[in-house]
Amino acid sequence: MVSLSSLLQSPVQAILRPAMWLPYIKNLHSYKEVWTYKKEKDEILKAILDNLELLKTEDKKGTVYDIHKINEDASFVRIFAFTWAEWLDVMEFTVNKESVEAFFWVPFLDNGLNKVRISSMRNLLNSYITEYKVT
Repeated sequence: MVSLSSLLQSPVQAILRPAMWLPYIKNLHSYKEVWTYKKEKDEILKAILDNLELLKTEDKKGTVYDIHKINEDASFVRIFAFTWAEWLDVMEFTVNKESVEAFFWVPFLDNGLNKVRISSMRNLLNSYITEYKVT
């Protein structure tokens, strides 16, 4: 269960992105991959959402996942991940014509936790993704 204060401040942090303001420092707080996929655009977004349930069950660290925003045209989803300490991690998936940009950021140094999350999600989507690259 996530506290009320965390639920209230997370949308503000998602908009302001405080960890992304400083050059060079922002690289410590973010991780991005671009995935090439072989299905229809709406199928890949549905697969991301469906596989989020599997990611939740695989996560043994007490993380609470909350789908914050989905665009109507099936091109974007933002997922809040609250750690056991209720710190906010943000996962964003932008679905383009032939690729998905998977972007994760946190307002603090996460010691590679988001890299693990994005890798886990990519592995769950293995049948959809033909290749990926870290950007």
